[in-house]
Amino acid sequence: MESARLLFTVPISMAAIVFLFIFYRRISNPTNPNAFILRLSKLSTISVTSIALLPICTVIGDYQWITFTVMNMAFFAITVIETDRYLFFQKTILEFLRYSL
Repeated sequence: MESARLLFTVPISMAAIVFLFIFYRRISNPTNPNAFILRLSKLSTISVTSIALLPICTVIGDYQWITFTVMNMAFFAITVIETDRYLFFQKTILEFLRYSL
């Protein structure tokens, strides 16, 4: 049972770490580095890192509080990204309406 968990986790963990490295290299060089984009890239990195750590937390297995904490970080980061995106959208619409009228 323990070897099956390791044989399942090692290839997926390696693929997740490679994906995380590629994702970080892609997102770390924004074309428009304003405050919103930088905040979005940091939160996206936290979210993807948390999800990539999930297979490693599965190997640990007995410490469910670590797995729950890692996954909660991913979900909270996604929630903050969506809230920030909504507030940024509202602010830009308000500025557009203010200058167009």
